[in-house]
Amino acid sequence: MREIGKSKIEHPDTYIVVDIEATGLNPETDKIIELSAIKYKNREIESKFSTLINPKIHISPKITEITDINDDMVKNSPYIENILPSFAEFVGDLPLVAHNARFDIQFLN
Repeated sequence: MREIGKSKIEHPDTYIVVDIEATGLNPETDKIIELSAIKYKNREIESKFSTLINPKIHISPKITEITDINDDMVKNSPYIENILPSFAEFVGDLPLVAHNARFDIQFLN
């Protein structure tokens, strides 16, 4: 008998859902201002990673309107180069999942 409604795609037991906010849409010129991730294991939240990031550039009023993040909020936050090692350790070799993967992964690369 055929199973109806069951996915034939195998999903990993453990994975990372990632989301970023940035100063704009261009990963060549814009900067990450927030990096968040949740590690799921067996469909349960195992741990979380989230931080604001000082982009070393001004956050425009339009971006603040979209993200609710402004210059004052990030002025004392760490720089991306200080965050990436701990983020890489959090992710390890687990697969990344993102709502807007093209955007998020381009910035992370």
